Amino acid sequence: MVNPKDVQPVAFEWTSASDLYELKGASFAYKAGGADQYRPVMGGLPMKPNSGLYFYEFRVNCDNTRVGICTAEVDVRGEMGKIPKCWSINLQTGAVEVNGVEVKRLWRLVTPVSGGVCAFIYDSNKGTLQFYFNEEFHGTAVNDANAVHETVFPCCGVAGVEANNRNIGVGVKGAIVNPTPRPYRTFV
Repeated sequence: MVNPKDVQPVAFEWTSASDLYELKGASFAYKAGGADQYRPVMGGLPMKPNSGLYFYEFRVNCDNTRVGICTAEVDVRGEMGKIPKCWSINLQTGAVEVNGVEVKRLWRLVTPVSGGVCAFIYDSNKGTLQFYFNEEFHGTAVNDANAVHETVFPCCGVAGVEANNRNIGVGVKGAIVNPTPRPYRTFV
């Protein structure tokens, strides 16, 4: 169990991405019109080893999303789930992919029909990442077996029908960081 009092609620802005995205501080939008999907957008929150427990959340407005953590060296032109230096969760399948390899599936499937709130507890002391969707625990994505012991940042990559239908509007899919996250009353 994690005591909410031991968790640092934090907010951040999106700071690094390929030219497929438009960054607007705490939000980003996928520009659409291309075939590249799930390219990571990195948040400007460095979570250094042995610096405590972090809680953050962001809302996605897309069913076709991958979320997770990455290092500063991640290739923002690569696909989350297939690139090194990235630990990602595929929200459509529950697959947890580490450095390009599926290592497990979350015990509870996330089906964000039109988006929802993704929340995370990153334990920088253990190098683990717990995942919540709409305030419900969905599993420990990064556990002792694939723990991270280097500085990581939040990341998110979206895709959607825009990749297949280039007539759909530009910049409507993305994520926005909650500026005032409040840790839940109880954590797993």
